[in-house]
Formats: sequence, structure tokens, C-alpha cells
Amino acid sequence: MHKSKGALKKDFYKEIVPYDDFNLKKYMSENQYHEAIASGLIQSDAMSVYKIIKYLYKYDEKIKAKYSKRKCNDLVTKIRKNRNNLIHGNKNVEISYQDALNQIKYFEQFMSLFNTINL
Repeated sequence: MHKSKGALKKDFYKEIVPYDDFNLKKYMSENQYHEAIASGLIQSDAMSVYKIIKYLYKYDEKIKAKYSKRKCNDLVTKIRKNRNNLIHGNKNVEISYQDALNQIKYFEQFMSLFNTINL
């Protein structure tokens, strides 16, 4: 990542899901899966935040010195608490002021990680 000098390709965060992780593999043989990719039926999709963290750990040693991979994943999980309820408009969900403050705190901790790496 540091080799890109901040000029990542637009499709960097997209990838085609490997056959072993493909949700519909019980309905499709591996050959059919690869044919579907070749014909454009299966296309690349955005990586999860957790997969991006995995890549960051692979390419930058400074991250390991600041937080463990588990700590980073835990921060993301805590930041995303109540996300689905908010995004999907579930009206019967109450979010406390303290939860919101904690999520901001976790976000700031997570973002501080990027101050230490060479993107």
C-alpha cells in the first residue's frame, strides 16, 4: 500500500469472492462458477471492512505495533453497534447518549490507527 503513494486504483477495494466463500456454491459447480465470472454474471464486489483490515495488517508493520488485529475488528464491531437499526429505520430502537459517545470514541481510536501508517 505504501508503494502506491496514495494513488490506489478505483477498484482496489473490489474483489470476486473465491468459490469456497461463494454463497451459492451448493447450487453451482466450480466450473459453472468460473464460467459465470468469465461471462460477467458474477462480478467483483466491495470487500468488508474486516477484509480491508486484514490487508492493512499484511502490508504495514506499524499497525501491528499500535493495535492487534482483534482489537481493530472489535473497534469496528463496536462502531457498527445499532447500525442496522438506524439504517433500516427500526422505530422501536432506543439508542442511549452514552452508546453514541462510546461509538464516537471507538471511531476516533480506529482512525488514529491511520495516522501511523503510510497509505
